[in-house]
Amino acid sequence: MLKFKLFAVAAVAMLAFTACGSSAPKTDASSAVESAAKDASSAVESAGKEVSSAAESAVKDASSAVESASSEVESAKDSVASEASSESGAETTAVESTTAK
Repeated sequence: MLKFKLFAVAAVAMLAFTACGSSAPKTDASSAVESAAKDASSAVESAGKEVSSAAESAVKDASSAVESASSEVESAKDSVASEASSESGAETTAVESTTAK
């Protein structure tokens, strides 16, 4: 009977020890999964913000380049118009000079 009691106490102790040991890793694994999910979510949000910022910067740069090119085109048009006007005036003067003779 003493052997049976010792066996029963040993069995209960082993079950208790096994039960404690098996639930702890599940909790750790669950915590690790939750932590990894939070880290992944944070990384996605951060990457989204960086992409958005880069896109805004690219749009601003492109807009600035278009404005600069537009200004250069207007300047070139004014220059061509001025040259055409002065050449036309020179031709008129030459024709008048020839006609006067």
